[in-house]
Amino acid sequence: MFDFLPFDPGDFGFDLSNREIAALGYTTAFFAWAAIVTRRSVGPLFRAFFAPKILAVFVAMTLYVVASVALLAVVHLWDWPNLKTTLVWWMTFACTTMFQAHRMAGERGAFRKLLRDAVNWTAVILFIAEFGSFALWVELIMLPVLTLIALLLAVAPSQPNASIIIKPLTSLQNTAGWIILAGSLWHIAANFSEFATLNSLREFGDPILLTLLYVPFLYVLAAMMAHETTFTSLRIRTKDEALARYAERKAILAFGLDSNASKRLTRSMTLNDIADRKGVDAAIREIKRLKSVEKNPPRLAEGEGWSPYDAGEFLGGHGIVANDWHAAFDEWRAEAASVKLFDRPLPDRVSYYLSGVERAATKISLILSADYMNDTAASDDAFYAMVRTLLGRAFSEAEADDLLARLRAQRDLSLDVQGKAISIKWDEWAPAPRGGYTRNFTMCHEVHVLNRFDNAFYEVASVSE
Repeated sequence: MFDFLPFDPGDFGFDLSNREIAALGYTTAFFAWAAIVTRRSVGPLFRAFFAPKILAVFVAMTLYVVASVALLAVVHLWDWPNLKTTLVWWMTFACTTMFQAHRMAGERGAFRKLLRDAVNWTAVILFIAEFGSFALWVELIMLPVLTLIALLLAVAPSQPNASIIIKPLTSLQNTAGWIILAGSLWHIAANFSEFATLNSLREFGDPILLTLLYVPFLYVLAAMMAHETTFTSLRIRTKDEALARYAERKAILAFGLDSNASKRLTRSMTLNDIADRKGVDAAIREIKRLKSVEKNPPRLAEGEGWSPYDAGEFLGGHGIVANDWHAAFDEWRAEAASVKLFDRPLPDRVSYYLSGVERAATKISLILSADYMNDTAASDDAFYAMVRTLLGRAFSEAEADDLLARLRAQRDLSLDVQGKAISIKWDEWAPAPRGGYTRNFTMCHEVHVLNRFDNAFYEVASVSE
């Protein structure tokens, strides 16, 4: 196929399988079609990509990857036959995650998840499944069919009455996966000497090793991007450009790559209308103090409320963790403002809020925003499971179960239980089928003083126990 070349492409790993030929053909055709259809946008797109900042990051990432490959080569963990696999990893994983770095900076546990995904059984299965391939005509038919199935499964959960097709499509997808895996295992068994080589081990291990080496670069890039976004936003909001630049310099010196601390500083400057350098310095000292407290939280007496550092993680088992405990106006608070319940387009979401005094959280709120277009029964179940977790932090298991049953039985209910005010409220913001509703659960500790808004909100009849 490449006889006209002065070298053998197979020496660099470019002995393409039928599956790779099919994928390359479809990818080339897609980009050619996209270029023709959007030809007027191609120029602006290229100019945007080659903007100085993006180009600088891309070049830095590429040089870092080259250095990582060189390091692996020095210790004999990479050789030229692994070039194709390395280029594929660079064009897919490295480039994709580079553009996702800003999102990952604000996503709790994103880098740990990246490392877990790099080293798991799925990687082993995918490597085995890719070792063999079918006849070219089979691959040319199979690839678009499986792509269509994957797209339908991604879109189906957001569509009404689409649940009827999810099960058969999933079964078809799983069956195809088992057939591909079985075909690869058969190919490995028939060509075991070809499979059991040092190069095969490198082909499997190099993407994993490159991912592990790439994470530090990605972490630094994410921190830098988050830092720049944070202070760009501050410069837009503030009228004092010099003060914003001073705050940025001081944040770098005080917090280094800790982008979370920088976000706290800009939030403090906005909330407290900080207008001079002394205010910036004081805010930095306060953030350092609070971060020190977070490492060694004070112990609270039972009647003081909930530890805000513990309460922020009450729903950690459900994937929801509140941000830092901080002063805001006339109270202290923390929040997880909007967390999607399910991984689907336009998902239902929950928000988690804490408020109180510096030492203790005394009020907990959980809000569900549900859309009738989604599976609201599943969203309600997830919401009430979280409510049960929160009730379990204030009452015995039996009492929490009883309270949950009573709250689920009514849309609006307020209870006074052992001095704690518990309330749930339901509001429809638009009727079905295109509307939705909210559920608001609130639990106040006995030391919490209900303000006028709370009293108006909980005007449903109180039941004392």
